[in-house]
Amino acid sequence: RNGQPAVMPTTDNIRNGSYPYIRPLYIYVNKVPGKPLEPLTRAFLQQAISPQGQALVERSGYLPLSDAQLRQAQALVE
Repeated sequence: RNGQPAVMPTTDNIRNGSYPYIRPLYIYVNKVPGKPLEPLTRAFLQQAISPQGQALVERSGYLPLSDAQLRQAQALVE
């Protein structure tokens, strides 16, 4: 960044925003407002945010959700 030293893409640097070349990935759900999630959609999202799902994310070369992000995702899926 504009004459500043290079920053390694470590977990800490990615999470704190000092590594500039990242982009978040999102899962969007088409749901009627005020209606519950369809059971299959809920099961998919629960798997994605489960410990096994997050381990798969990491094995695939991505950074798993932080504890705060997991809590937020779990609240949205409930």
